[in-house]
Amino acid sequence: MDTNDTSDGDKYRYLEVVQIRTNNVPKEEEPGNEECLFCRKPKDEVADLATLIEQMLEGKTTEVLFEPAEPFFELKITKAHVFGYKVEAWLDSGNAITGVYRWDGVGIRMHTTRENLASFTKQLRQDFDC
Repeated sequence: MDTNDTSDGDKYRYLEVVQIRTNNVPKEEEPGNEECLFCRKPKDEVADLATLIEQMLEGKTTEVLFEPAEPFFELKITKAHVFGYKVEAWLDSGNAITGVYRWDGVGIRMHTTRENLASFTKQLRQDFDC
């Protein structure tokens, strides 16, 4: 995190964030403010998420629990007892302005494979150069 002094001696901080669009609507047709924020500096949350998943796939940890600094979702990945991995995502509206005002949060649970998680991590690193 970069810090700079202001004229009155206070310090302020720069945070570099990346906006991730949460739908497949072309940018010019978006109604606005439906993005999600991940911090990239001083701590790269995208790289952290990829690293956490990789560590789990390498057997260094048994689960991933991830929530970004600007909380709008929580992601939990665990080894399933029978098959592959269980992924649970909890989404909340946070401060987002969307076309849907009747929900506060929603969760989704799914199962996936090691190969899918590895592919996701690889794509994440490519898309965000981390």
